[in-house]
Amino acid sequence: MKKIKFYFMVTVMGYLLIGLVTSCSKEEKNFTLSKDNVEVGINQVVIVEIKGLSTYQAVVDKEDIATVSVKDNNVMIKGMKKGDAVVKVVDTHNIAFIKEIKVKVLEGAVVTKNTVTLNTSAGDKWVYFSFLKGQVMVNDSSVTGIPEGLEWDIAFCRNFTRTNSGTSNSKGEGKGGAVMTNFKNLDEVTAIPESFVIDTIGLILPKMKDIVTSCNEELYKWAPLDLESGTMPPPVTLSKNVFVVRCADGKTYAKIKFLAFTDNESNRFYPKFEYVYPFK
Repeated sequence: MKKIKFYFMVTVMGYLLIGLVTSCSKEEKNFTLSKDNVEVGINQVVIVEIKGLSTYQAVVDKEDIATVSVKDNNVMIKGMKKGDAVVKVVDTHNIAFIKEIKVKVLEGAVVTKNTVTLNTSAGDKWVYFSFLKGQVMVNDSSVTGIPEGLEWDIAFCRNFTRTNSGTSNSKGEGKGGAVMTNFKNLDEVTAIPESFVIDTIGLILPKMKDIVTSCNEELYKWAPLDLESGTMPPPVTLSKNVFVVRCADGKTYAKIKFLAFTDNESNRFYPKFEYVYPFK
C-alpha cells in the first residue's frame, strides 16, 4: 500500500510539474502592447510597440478609417479619415494570443511621442524621414541629389544631415530648419525657438571622400566626426542636447532627443531618436 501511495504521489507531482512548465511556456510566448488606445490625425502615423519574442500580424476592422502594418515589432497605424476603428494584433505562432488597439482618428495632427532607428550607413544616398508619417519617405540614389516636395522633414547620409529647407529642396519649397537647444530632456523644451539654421551648400565626408552638396550644419551636431583625433575610423560623440526641427511646411515643429549612434550589434550610423510631433 505504501508503494502504491508513493507511485501515486510521484505521478501527481509529475503532472503538476508538466502543467507548471507548460504554463510558463505560454507566458513566455504571450505579448504586451505599449498602448491599447491611440489617437491619430488624418495622414499621420502612430507607432505601438509590441513586447514579445514571436512574430506578429495586425488587421484593422475599418480600412477606410485607418490602415495598419507591422515592422520590427512595431505596429504602424495610419489615420485615413475621421472615425473609430479597432486593430487586432495576433501572434503568428499562437493565434490564441490576440490584443486589441482602439483607434480614434481625428481631423488634425495629434501630439505623439515615438522612437525610431534609421539605417543611414550606406554612405552613397540620403535617407529621408517624415515626422507626420513617422517613417522613411525617400531613399535617394545619389548622395548629391536634391529632391523636391514636402514629403520629408529631415535626412541622413551616415551622420551628415539635411532638413527640408534652403538648398536641400530643388524647387525652394522647403521651409524647414533645425536648432540645437541647451536642454537635455524633451520635456524641458517648452517653447519654439525664434530662429533656425537652414541648409546650405557645404562639405560632407560620408566615406572619407570630400563631397560638396547641400547639408544642415546645425543638425549635424547630433553626432559629428572627430577628424582631429588621428584615429580611424574617426570617433563620434553623441550629443545629449535636444534639437528642434521646423518641418517642411514651415508651420509644424518636432523636438528630437538622439539616443544612440549604433545598432544592437554596435554597427555605426544607425541614428536612434525619440521625438515629439507636432511640438506646439
